[in-house]
Amino acid sequence: MFHSALVKLTFLYLIVIMTISLFFCITLYQVSTSEIGRGMRRQQTIFEEFGRPQGLAPNQNMVLEREKQIAESNRRILWQLVYTNIIILVTGGAISYLFARKTLKPIEEAHEAQSRFTADASHELRSPLAAMKTEIEVALRDKNMKAEEAKNVLESNLEEIEKLSSLTSNLLELTRNNGNGLKKEKLGLKVLIDQASKNVSKAAGKKAITVNDSIDPNLVIIGHKGSLVQLFTILLDNGIKYSDHQKKIEITAEKHGHLIVTRIKDEGFGIKEGDLIHIFDRFYRADLSRSRDKIDGYGLGLSIAKKIVDSHNGEIKVESIIGQGSIFVIKLPKYIK
Repeated sequence: MFHSALVKLTFLYLIVIMTISLFFCITLYQVSTSEIGRGMRRQQTIFEEFGRPQGLAPNQNMVLEREKQIAESNRRILWQLVYTNIIILVTGGAISYLFARKTLKPIEEAHEAQSRFTADASHELRSPLAAMKTEIEVALRDKNMKAEEAKNVLESNLEEIEKLSSLTSNLLELTRNNGNGLKKEKLGLKVLIDQASKNVSKAAGKKAITVNDSIDPNLVIIGHKGSLVQLFTILLDNGIKYSDHQKKIEITAEKHGHLIVTRIKDEGFGIKEGDLIHIFDRFYRADLSRSRDKIDGYGLGLSIAKKIVDSHNGEIKVESIIGQGSIFVIKLPKYIK
């Protein structure tokens, strides 16, 4: 599909280039030949008026030679313009191809991303639905099922429904606008971190993980409160999920030019170097073999975190060492009085 579009767009660009070139060449040819003819005739007039003795008839050979020179000059101009258009045709074809590729590249990438997203989302939706269907079918075939067993099936289905609800909420978050409609204001970074820490306190308590911060209360950033609380909640929750019991998460922040740089450091399993470049991709989940616990999730949290940072004209990156943990570095614009 994109190959044929590339050919058509290249051809369209080339038509535009050649149309402009031919227009200027035709105009240039007409102007040039007109000026050459006028100049030669002007010379002949001057010669007639000042150079020819009285009573001497005009030299027909000179008139013919003049017309011959005009015709020769016109032919030279014509061939030079033809050669120029051939060069423009070849060069313009190459330039048109490059511009067509550059024009279609983001569209092609967006189309591929959408296709991957649809395929991944379909796969993730299919898994819990298949599990629910299997459990229900087994339960219906069991004529001797007790009330307690039926209750367990319903509880299991409810867990799957909650997972589906979480997945659809995350998918909706990813398809929202890029922050153009968000109301941004000055916010204390310490307040945002405290709220995010409170949001993950239950999960941290289950694994006896301590969340510490040394945030200066005077650090103020510009952004949307709800989105930024969600950002830090995602990052803290990620650090808790991928850490063993009784570990620590340290949060620090400092000014750096017009930015506030926040670092969230955990003592988790770490991320392989090959996974780092994909960590913010949708539905991507790193190798979990180092974890003793089953980690739920669909690999959407960090994708949402990156989108939130992008919508605030910020930057997020991760540094990690296997067995020593990871550091998420978030750069957000600070409030300037």
